[in-house]
Amino acid sequence: MGCNGEVVNTQGLTKTTGKLPFFVEKKKMKLPLEIELGRTVSRFHWTLQNKSNRLLKPLGITTEHMRLLTLISYNEGCDQQFLVEETLKAKSGITALLDTMSKAGLLARVPSPTDGRTNLIYLTDRGKELQRKSVNVLMEAAQPIIGNEDREVLKKAIEQIQLFTERMLKEI
Repeated sequence: MGCNGEVVNTQGLTKTTGKLPFFVEKKKMKLPLEIELGRTVSRFHWTLQNKSNRLLKPLGITTEHMRLLTLISYNEGCDQQFLVEETLKAKSGITALLDTMSKAGLLARVPSPTDGRTNLIYLTDRGKELQRKSVNVLMEAAQPIIGNEDREVLKKAIEQIQLFTERMLKEI
């Protein structure tokens, strides 16, 4: 059975149109606002991640690496716990990423002068250069999609989603 209820034969073609069912025009779903928000944000996240990974592949990094490079570049000398809190990733996942990035010469861990149990994280020159290149690649790709006219609307939407996120984190 196809998405729109048409009977599909063994070759995957619908009986009425002779086309594959995914070529049938989708109807606009009428979901409750709260469900549509989750659906839209989730689709945006996966679309962005897939597109970003394709664009960053020639640089030898993923969106995960780029995200950490950018967080560290704006917060030089941060500790691992800061990255865990900002990314909402498990400490073990952040440790693995930092280990890989450290071996690649992208960052350095320096013992904290005030807490011997903590390392402070800094980008190396190579890490800074890769962070700049990766941001430029993604910004260039985003410009035709976002445009200039949508920037204020986008800023307000981001602020609202950040507010919703903070409210949800308080509930966890």
